[in-house]
Order: sequence, then C-alpha cells, then structure tokens
Amino acid sequence: MLWFNEPQTDWCQLNAVECVEERPEYLIEKYADEPITAKRIAICESQMGKYRKNWQGSSAEGLFMFMPKTWNAYCDGDIKDDISQIKCFNKLYKLRPEWWECS
Repeated sequence: MLWFNEPQTDWCQLNAVECVEERPEYLIEKYADEPITAKRIAICESQMGKYRKNWQGSSAEGLFMFMPKTWNAYCDGDIKDDISQIKCFNKLYKLRPEWWECS
C-alpha cells in the first residue's frame, strides 16, 4: 500500500522497464510533421533506432543518419537525441527530401 507522502519510483528513469514514451515510434508520432514518412525513413535509415551509427562506414548517426557536418550546419541539440533528430528531420525533409535515399 502506498502512503501519500511516500516518494514514487520512476522506473523509466532507472531503466528498470522499457518506457513507451522513449521509443522512437512514439516520439515520431508525437513530434514528426509527417509521421508516416518519418517512420518509413527511420526504419530504412537506422531500423527505427536499432543502429545508431552507420554500419556502412560513414560518420552518419542517429535515428535519421545525419552526417555530423550536416547536423552542425542545420540542426540544434544533440545528434544522438531522438527528439532533436526528429525536429531536424522535419525541417530538412521539407527542403531536401532527396537527401534520404529511402524517400
């Protein structure tokens, strides 16, 4: 039984459980301007975040496989952060959809 003054444990923060709010699919639904397109490209680019570094030898990384030079020129936040990746994808996909071979 929980008492009102008993502190609650944040199991997500402790990584004791998988939290839906942190999964790329959920974050794309919440933050992407075009969730269907963003999900398709994230699956193609990083297998929806399973691979965070490009396995073919380039320096691209993250959910949408941004190159560090591109990230530094156009994006804000941490290249490894999914929400920052989604926000940058929103901006750049509108301008340069051809940058993603999976379009």
